[in-house]
Amino acid sequence: KNGLFDGGHYRFEYDWRLSPEYNAELLEKFIDIVLSKSKATKVNLIGRCLGGTIVSCYLQNASEESIKKVNKVSLYIPSTAGLEFLSALFSGNIVLNPDTIDNYLKYSLRYNNTIGSMIGDELFEALVTIVEFANEAYILGLGTDVIEDIVNAIKDNALARIVRDSYGSFPSFWSMVSADYIDEAVNLIYGTDELKAEYAGMIEKIYSYRDNVQVNAEKRMLELKEKGIEFMIVSKYNFVNFPISADADKHSDGVVSTTATTFGATTSNFGETLSKKYIDSISEENKKYLSPDKMIDASTALFPETTWFIKNLPHGTFPSCGEKLISKFLTSENMTIDTYEEYPQYLKYDRDNNTLSPVTGIDDGDILPTGNDKKVPAFIRFFTFLFNLLKKLISGELQLGGLLG
Repeated sequence: KNGLFDGGHYRFEYDWRLSPEYNAELLEKFIDIVLSKSKATKVNLIGRCLGGTIVSCYLQNASEESIKKVNKVSLYIPSTAGLEFLSALFSGNIVLNPDTIDNYLKYSLRYNNTIGSMIGDELFEALVTIVEFANEAYILGLGTDVIEDIVNAIKDNALARIVRDSYGSFPSFWSMVSADYIDEAVNLIYGTDELKAEYAGMIEKIYSYRDNVQVNAEKRMLELKEKGIEFMIVSKYNFVNFPISADADKHSDGVVSTTATTFGATTSNFGETLSKKYIDSISEENKKYLSPDKMIDASTALFPETTWFIKNLPHGTFPSCGEKLISKFLTSENMTIDTYEEYPQYLKYDRDNNTLSPVTGIDDGDILPTGNDKKVPAFIRFFTFLFNLLKKLISGELQLGGLLG
């Protein structure tokens, strides 16, 4: 009733299409309503993904009097710094790496069952086999080169128009373009003086977010921490990002990179560990921030002491075990990665049991393929697939009509 949930939780509903700065203004008013109804004097803020961006806008733009009403802030995979694949799409800097596409299909989509749930597991596994074979045979690379050439040829007209008339019509999506790509993206999407005049209001919103919030977010959070606000960052890793950007092979939750959500953590490429040279360069006092699986160095994150990483938890999944971690932070005094044995900096998600547990070693929580995927070369599995397909067609078990839908 009136937005109140059991335990004093209030949900701020917003129109995700609108400017996050505008939504932050509504959030400031909503906080006053919450305090009035609850009779509390301060609030804790939890922002997920775009919600994290709105919280960042509030922290940057709200009055100092309003900021004094904030006790703690939890940013759960915030999109404040931008998404790599949207930055690539909006700016036209699309990079298609065959290995990354192969890995995205085999690991990220397979684990999430994103495609398998739509086309069936058997057909999806056939697709995985075909793509992996094409990659190993260097056929996939030829195809991606052609697609990149096509994108470069059409980006000034067709791509710009498609983005302008779809995702680019929402200020919220522009807020998820990294600051370094904004100028190039604006010049691509609104490439003429006529378009710049027509979309002047949108462009104003784009630059307002970048110049007021995005480039100042880290500095502002450090300032507010000095004033007594506690910050918690929750990130995710061990997935390949959407494979259209140059950094898509870096650790992510499948949508936004681990580096972006933590404001600076250093990660290896997916399926690899940080190099021995890099690990040896970490100072002794910062070795504690190195993940047990040697994939992440949290010492370079904005808040190393209060940043947690959850392995194998996809972007759009927010299980209750993750909520318990956040609740623990909000209800504890000065909680850090060392406070509770059950909540160290690096945790892995068990989706079958809905639990979090500490990451303990190199292969702990590994989602890389096992069994036949590692032992049998892709070309053998590809021809086995073709043989089985032919056998089913000959026996009548599979009809061409059924195969084609």
